[in-house]
Amino acid sequence: MRNNILYIGIIGIAGIILLLKMTSTSFVNLTNILTPSQQRQVVRDPAHPDEHFNINTAEYNVKNPTTTMSDTITIVRNTGKKVPEGDNNDLVYYFAAHTANSPTALAELDIISDSVSNYFMTVYLGKTLHKMIMPVVVGHRYKRTIQILANNRIVFTLTDLTTGQTEQFTQPVSSINNISSLAQGIEYHTTKGKFDRNFDVSVTTPVTA
Repeated sequence: MRNNILYIGIIGIAGIILLLKMTSTSFVNLTNILTPSQQRQVVRDPAHPDEHFNINTAEYNVKNPTTTMSDTITIVRNTGKKVPEGDNNDLVYYFAAHTANSPTALAELDIISDSVSNYFMTVYLGKTLHKMIMPVVVGHRYKRTIQILANNRIVFTLTDLTTGQTEQFTQPVSSINNISSLAQGIEYHTTKGKFDRNFDVSVTTPVTA
């Protein structure tokens, strides 16, 4: 009888531990966000009819006013695949803040991979701003934070949670509308058709304040 009670107790504790692990894990693998048919979606840019944009994305609506938003991206492994050579070929692992009624993200803090290197880049209204010095390292966890200040400044903060290193860039802007949604995903820019990702990554659900 005592053995049965002890066995049931062990099973119960194990179940509680498993439940805590499940509820505390907010990572999502970007390859599983969309169905296979959605992942193969190709959108053509009329200005560049030969260029493909293959997009995997997750979007989140946010409440106003939202001034600080962040996520954590983990570089799980290097797949051994390479981005094809060429100026128009790259992969973007993005974290973007959008305003209402605008097709272009207000601000992004992305990982960009091309045939030569991998790096973090800040983006404002679709235009690249500042290449971060912090390296992209397999196995590391990075917190990406975008903050909207009252004096019309956007602050991009990148923190390597594995090493504790932090890097920041501030961009003055003319005006800023309220943030309405956030997006995470992988974007392919290529003139040679879809190619394999060079990294497997995981991201947390965005946190806002």
